Amino acid sequence: MQLIREAKTKNLVLAASISAVLGGMAAPALADDLADTLYQKGVLTEEEYNKLKETNDDALGGKFDDGFKWKSKDGNFGIKLEGRVQFDYRSSDLPDSNDEFNIPRAYLGVKGEFYKKWSYELTYNFAKDRAEYAYLNYKWSDALQARAGLFKFPYGFSQLTSSRFIDFMDRSFTEEFEPGKDEGIAIYGEPRKNVFSYALGYSNGGGGRKNPPDTTQKDVIARAAVNFAPMVNFDKGVLHLGVDWRDGAFTVSGTDFDRTATGVEGVAAYGPFKLQSEYQTIDLSTDTAANPDANVYYVDAMWLITGEQYVDSYSINGMKAIKPLKPLHSGGKGAWELGFQYAGLDSDQTNDGRANVKSTTVGIKWIPETQIRVLLNWVQNDFDNPITVNGESVDKENQINARLQVYF
Repeated sequence: MQLIREAKTKNLVLAASISAVLGGMAAPALADDLADTLYQKGVLTEEEYNKLKETNDDALGGKFDDGFKWKSKDGNFGIKLEGRVQFDYRSSDLPDSNDEFNIPRAYLGVKGEFYKKWSYELTYNFAKDRAEYAYLNYKWSDALQARAGLFKFPYGFSQLTSSRFIDFMDRSFTEEFEPGKDEGIAIYGEPRKNVFSYALGYSNGGGGRKNPPDTTQKDVIARAAVNFAPMVNFDKGVLHLGVDWRDGAFTVSGTDFDRTATGVEGVAAYGPFKLQSEYQTIDLSTDTAANPDANVYYVDAMWLITGEQYVDSYSINGMKAIKPLKPLHSGGKGAWELGFQYAGLDSDQTNDGRANVKSTTVGIKWIPETQIRVLLNWVQNDFDNPITVNGESVDKENQINARLQVYF
């Protein structure tokens, strides 16, 4: 009987080991359950049980949760595979403009962590053939972290909101003057989750990497934000106020500019209604040319007509995913959202029509599943001073744009 018992034990342990190796994402949990059952039934000795559990401690267990995630049982190591694709259709009534399909973003990347303190991200945009994120992060605590590499710098609520979750297909004029993604370092923290955050960054100053100017001085960037809602027991809403500051210098066409930008951001939400706004003042100074100071702003009014609450997707460092109350896969109709935006760019350079623009956007968004979005936007741009396009003077532009997006 003893020989039979030992043979059975070895076979069962072998089965558990094979399950752990071949079972993939579910293997650690499966092996643990099997070991527990065998131990409780007296098939495994305590020594065999402990050895099997120790063997499984370093195994990676996986699941899908807004991405494919694997994490070791002891929590010291983890990795997540992420991606997104946005497929757009854009049309304009400007003279000789062509309707077009395009893919502005096709991201694939990994995020990971080790020893619970270190984390990293490596993400590549195949649509633009460039790296979007490449950084290493160290976390002393929620209140104090440091980051170095290529990442999005802390400035502007809309900019800090991922393109997956912004209100409309495009960010407003404020994006043109924000640092966006750049190379550098930052110290930041969130001493109280979704109540207070701060950040201080030091970057190359290329800012957004959309035709970046030649920088002659590094950018210093700072942001602080407070959500007052939890302080006044406003559980179903958001009362967000943030301030942003950026200082640096750059060169355009041989002219050196000193640039100082200050911004204010606000979000007020209650249930399925949200107001979001930002205002920035950009002070440009130079000894050899006129100083083209500028003001940019936007106001978004949003309504989740299917009843989801914005507080559930709010983060003090940018909005997150809206999760439908009744997703399509469970027989529901998903989440539906209506939005209106009024935005403006005003500059001292009144001889440049583009530098003085008012823009109105009306959008409808369908979110059948958390990971899928369908957007339709109508945009009208009014130029304070007519601009010339292909030899014709125009003072207005209308656009019809659409997007299909999926992410994991």
